Amino acid sequence: MWIPEPSDIDWVKDVYAIIKEGGIWVAPMSGQQFKKLNGQLIWLNETVGDKYSIFERSKIIGKFLNIKVLKESELHGS
Repeated sequence: MWIPEPSDIDWVKDVYAIIKEGGIWVAPMSGQQFKKLNGQLIWLNETVGDKYSIFERSKIIGKFLNIKVLKESELHGS
């Protein structure tokens, strides 16, 4: 399992802090879109895939920061 460096955790913490509630962040390398919603990060466009493991890594880092990271399909119970 991948273990984040402190700099990885700090980076996600900083990005999360600047996203407004309801705002969307686009991962530059992959084009994945994440929405900040009720203390969570929701991956909106699962169809682009996770070639760079952005979702999986964000989910791991989220545990360090008490941020729940979900796929949109999980949010809606699909």
